[in-house]
Amino acid sequence: MKRFVLVLFATAICCFGCSDGGDDSVEFSFMWPNALYHLGDDVYIVDSGNNEIDVYHPENGKYENGVIRLPVDSNPVRVTADADNVYIVAEKSGKIYQYHKADGVLKTVAENLNMPYSIEKLHDCFVVANSEYDYNNGTAAGSVAKICDDNSNSVPTACKNPVSIRSFGSGYLLSCSGVYQYDGNYNIMGTEGSALQLLDESFSVTKSVLENEDTGTVDFSDKYIVEGSAFTGTIRLFDNELKVLDTYKVDSNEPVMMVPQYLYDDLFAVANFNKDQILIFRAKDDKLQLLKTIQIESTDVAKKGPIDMVYVDDKLIVLNSIDNSLDIFEIAGL
Repeated sequence: MKRFVLVLFATAICCFGCSDGGDDSVEFSFMWPNALYHLGDDVYIVDSGNNEIDVYHPENGKYENGVIRLPVDSNPVRVTADADNVYIVAEKSGKIYQYHKADGVLKTVAENLNMPYSIEKLHDCFVVANSEYDYNNGTAAGSVAKICDDNSNSVPTACKNPVSIRSFGSGYLLSCSGVYQYDGNYNIMGTEGSALQLLDESFSVTKSVLENEDTGTVDFSDKYIVEGSAFTGTIRLFDNELKVLDTYKVDSNEPVMMVPQYLYDDLFAVANFNKDQILIFRAKDDKLQLLKTIQIESTDVAKKGPIDMVYVDDKLIVLNSIDNSLDIFEIAGL
């Protein structure tokens, strides 16, 4: 849920609130949550602020705090899992941790990564995007790596600040948000080094679009790719060859970050981080059709800040990074 510089001050425990009549008594205790991952009956919550992974069970509404606790200052950013293990990539420590579910043993399976921000497990290997972001100088070189046991193949990226790499077709789909360019008043004027790219198995670029444009995160179905911009409120529909088919733009006078999530069939959800909204689109006949706009209501003055989503049994579970909460929306029948 993407490297975007977010200044988050909320640290209070927030109560569970959902639109489908859920139990409002459940309290969450994560701080600066970053991402979700769904497998079976578990929804894993990456709690970057507390260096841990929490688990939420949608079927019964049970929430488990601190199921996986990482070393201090690890800063976990993404998680993936299989039947036996949970794998966590930690940005600050530059490590991949493996948590064995049966006995609760946590161990390091890869290290010496440079600001990793994305992870995918492919058979016995990991594919990782390293942003190599330098906060002091505001630069980001970037690399992608395939890690198999003791063997690691790392390749510098042609774009800067890679935030997501996903297996796609016979290769990979890479998203780089680039480095922001500011004016004298710290308003974002553009990006340098951003791109959306198709890579082959050896990480060579076969197609590159949106170079030096506002590029954000992506999700995809068998037929379409949907990309959400980092600050211009733009949503783009691509085919599998990265041809732009349609564009939807949110009307706003301020920066707007969009975060897409594939649901099922031809449906996508896109979170509007700045406006606390979820937009439901149908991608059909090479067009984006807006079906529904969900406004996430807040009981506090603070905004919600939806940063990631997972779809589970006709429900959309939304992670909010500003007020540290989850919201659940029934979206069946669209």
